[in-house]
Amino acid sequence: MRLYRLLIGLIALLVGLSATPVAAEADARSIENLLECDDYIGSPLDERLAQLDAWIGKRDSSLRDAEWAKAASARISIIAQQGEFGVADVYADEVIDDMLSALGDDGAYIAAAYSVGFVKIYAHKIDEALILVDRMRSHPAFDTDPLYQQHVDTLMVAIHSQTGNPILAAGVFIDKYQEGTIDDLPLIDQLKLIANISYALIKGRAYNEAREYLNIAAEKLRTWMDSGELTTLNVRRVRWHIHYNLSEILIHEEQFDDLARLYPQLKDDADSIGGALYASQTRFVEAALAYSRGEYDRAAAIIERTIDETITLSASDSLIELYGLQAKIYKAADRPEDALRSYLDGKALDDDLKAEQGRARVEYMNTRRVLLERNAQIKELKAMTVAAEQMRRRDRIIAVTASTGLTLVLFFALALMRSRRHLRLYADELESSEKKAQAAAHTKATFLANMSHEIRTPLNGLLGMTQVLAEQR
Repeated sequence: MRLYRLLIGLIALLVGLSATPVAAEADARSIENLLECDDYIGSPLDERLAQLDAWIGKRDSSLRDAEWAKAASARISIIAQQGEFGVADVYADEVIDDMLSALGDDGAYIAAAYSVGFVKIYAHKIDEALILVDRMRSHPAFDTDPLYQQHVDTLMVAIHSQTGNPILAAGVFIDKYQEGTIDDLPLIDQLKLIANISYALIKGRAYNEAREYLNIAAEKLRTWMDSGELTTLNVRRVRWHIHYNLSEILIHEEQFDDLARLYPQLKDDADSIGGALYASQTRFVEAALAYSRGEYDRAAAIIERTIDETITLSASDSLIELYGLQAKIYKAADRPEDALRSYLDGKALDDDLKAEQGRARVEYMNTRRVLLERNAQIKELKAMTVAAEQMRRRDRIIAVTASTGLTLVLFFALALMRSRRHLRLYADELESSEKKAQAAAHTKATFLANMSHEIRTPLNGLLGMTQVLAEQR
């Protein structure tokens, strides 16, 4: 009986372990391992967000280190990709200070600021986005990777688009593409850049030029799909953007046969990617197709649902196109009052958007002026700091030189004093030797004088006797 109960317990334990969700297993990993694992990369956006939330939820909420900061950055990016910019903006405001502080000099700082910057742009907070751009440019890692510079350019393109300058925005990326400076970027980012060129050109109504860049992006995608450097989800995302941008052109030009051939792949990619924004914009294409086939009631139902979702997502520029299509559908369905209401709603929204773009341009110029003045002040302070450091260095050199000179003077003074002492001793020795020599000479002279006298006296006697003897002979 005990053995039976033990077996039942083991079976229950194994069942419990096998039922543990993938996200919980991911919680034990570092955030880098989670973000790079195939289960995460290949998942739709909503599932990726769930895995991130599970990872964050397992940690101590007070522990806001670099690991947490990277997870928070990825969470902001996914929510933004879903088109929920309002939600992303609220979350970004909650975590941005701790997130950027935790990342410090890590290059992930720039990636995190990039995600928040995009959210700020689409939340119509151009001033905050520009401040983030300035912080990214001044970060120590900014010049170490072309991708970081690309992030800044992408934000500036989005700012130009939001302030009503889409052609100027496209020009920034067109210059980079024609100069070949994008070749150092990862393949996925090269494709995004080309797709963004077409997006900006479409917003500027330059449809022929936009089509050229869409063809370039599509050709490169086909070439690189088998390289192994692009994940399945990245292929689907880039392909969706290419097809959606092309769909906008086809709808504008009323080339519905081409649109019908494009739509199945567009919808399949949107379903695999997940996210409300992809689904909403794909339904816009579906409504246009239903309209082209004379299915006005179905088209009206689709466009009404899409407008409701887009209002929730706060995508103003997309709403204008939706209201325009809705007016056409109502008109074709012989609903003139509804058509007029849609037209007026679209026009009111367009007027509001233009006013918002004007306000954003003023905000952009004011913030840019403030940042330029602040950067000039920082540059001046840096120059003053450098000059002060040079003066301190010069003073240190002078002090060292003076100290060295004084040491040398003292050394020579001591050497001179020792030399003078040696000279005095030498002079005393010479004087003593001279006195000794003089005394010896005097003694010698006295001795010689005495000896001369003593010798000369007897000699005189001998000489005298010798002379007497000589005379006697």
